[in-house]
Amino acid sequence: MEIGVALRGRVLGRSVVFYEMRHRRGKDYGRDFGFENGVSKHDVPHYNADGGTCLHFTVGFGFGRGFLQQEVVFARKVGTTISNHWSVRVDVLADIIDLLVSNVAMGYTGRLHEPALYIVHDEPPFANREYLHGEVRVITDDFY
Repeated sequence: MEIGVALRGRVLGRSVVFYEMRHRRGKDYGRDFGFENGVSKHDVPHYNADGGTCLHFTVGFGFGRGFLQQEVVFARKVGTTISNHWSVRVDVLADIIDLLVSNVAMGYTGRLHEPALYIVHDEPPFANREYLHGEVRVITDDFY
């Protein structure tokens, strides 16, 4: 098993570490990423997020003409820290997704399609998270 630290950040004052599960890279496990037209190449890394959150992400990066065009994320709950449903106050899952997407944007600076988009497919027991989509961009002031 080959595991490496891919990203570190803070969400709601707690440290979150993303570990890339390198031995799973390229395996889609039957997931349909539904890449848009123009995507000619893709990559599928896997990440575990830890820091009291316990999530597993299967991420599909879709490339067209060498630019990152689309990011498709499958989020699976592994622990009990994050609520299954969005609460009125804070959506920790959305904040962790923002951290991941922002890090991807930094990694592909100068190689992002305009606009590069992301969408998240939340797996049960997560529910009612259809709003988790948008533009891949660097977020600098929304983390606390």
